[in-house]
Amino acid sequence: IFYTTAMGENYTEDKVSTVHIVGDGIADFIVPVTEYTRLKMNIPEGSTVAIRSLKVSSPVTYIEYGYDNSTQNIDESGNNWNTYDNGFHIYNLAYLPSIWADNDRAIINTEYAELQQANGYYLFDRSAISSKEHGNYLLFRATYNGTDTRRSYDNDDEVIGASIKVGIYENGIFSEKYQYNVTLKEGTNDYLIRVSNDYYWYCGDVNAVKVICDGILYDVDMKVLEGD
Repeated sequence: IFYTTAMGENYTEDKVSTVHIVGDGIADFIVPVTEYTRLKMNIPEGSTVAIRSLKVSSPVTYIEYGYDNSTQNIDESGNNWNTYDNGFHIYNLAYLPSIWADNDRAIINTEYAELQQANGYYLFDRSAISSKEHGNYLLFRATYNGTDTRRSYDNDDEVIGASIKVGIYENGIFSEKYQYNVTLKEGTNDYLIRVSNDYYWYCGDVNAVKVICDGILYDVDMKVLEGD
């Protein structure tokens, strides 16, 4: 098979793919393809060829979203956690969600979905998110009562770390896709995260959030808001 790759190019011996077949068989010709590719099949003189079918396909498999997904680890006690290569899909926000909730007007954006607690996860219906054009926020409210130790006896002088894990909950199994590490303050407080910053929000069926915290949280409430 002769082929071309440039505009107005003629067929030459420099661009040819050759396959030898004796009897019945399949001839696989591999040629580079551009918008200007044309093909011409030459059959050797004196040969008889009966073409019963012709298939054109690409030997290349495109990389899919998720090639940099996290790896789930399980220890002997059944505890499981996820690790991320090169820090992909893990965001260390510390106090930022608290600052955004206190100062960003997005906290009053239109509510698309209120997450429902079930089996330790907070679930929502993706179909309720009518628009992702401007992204989305996760509004997270929780109460942390503190421990009143180490001379921290006031009602608002303690903080605690937490991981907000976003993923897919299906058939009783939660598949983590990305996570935010945040700092929660003592008392009842709001936290605002732009949950659409990770591409999994758009390409997967993300429908669940899991909260891992070193302490006990009360009255946890989550909502997905319209972006801006």
